[in-house]
Amino acid sequence: RWYVILTDIDDARRSAEELRASEARLRLITETIPAIVTSRNADGKLDYVNHRLVEYTGKSAREILDSGVELIHPEDRESLLKIWHDSQNSGERYSLDYRMRRADGVYRWFRVRGAPLRDQQGGVVRWYGVITDIDDEKRGREVLLRNQARFARLSQVMTIAELSASIAHE
Repeated sequence: RWYVILTDIDDARRSAEELRASEARLRLITETIPAIVTSRNADGKLDYVNHRLVEYTGKSAREILDSGVELIHPEDRESLLKIWHDSQNSGERYSLDYRMRRADGVYRWFRVRGAPLRDQQGGVVRWYGVITDIDDEKRGREVLLRNQARFARLSQVMTIAELSASIAHE
């Protein structure tokens, strides 16, 4: 005797193809946007970084996933870890500016913003982050503040000089 079971797999095959196409579109987006994209599991373990971070650091994705905070400037590590742990405990979004080491050893300023993905019960399932290079903005702001302070001092000197001239005239 022979027994035959027929199963229609056309819908399953089509769903798998749609899933692969959707995954390819998402990967294209995360690899081409002008920012670093990260993903962490519910426990906070980093499990994905896009190619922009690999290019910036000169390290492989695996090295980055295993490295922890080694790429972060030593002066910024404590505040970064505090904000991350506070956010992880509260389940709230986070944002922070910090310096990260480039492949050539130079540190640049970045802004990280992260948010949790929640399940229907409100529990955190994953964390997603976007890291943007803000070094030019940060350094420009420092120059602007220095110039403002210099102009304020010059203004005081000019006011004193004008007052002295006025007193001398009288």
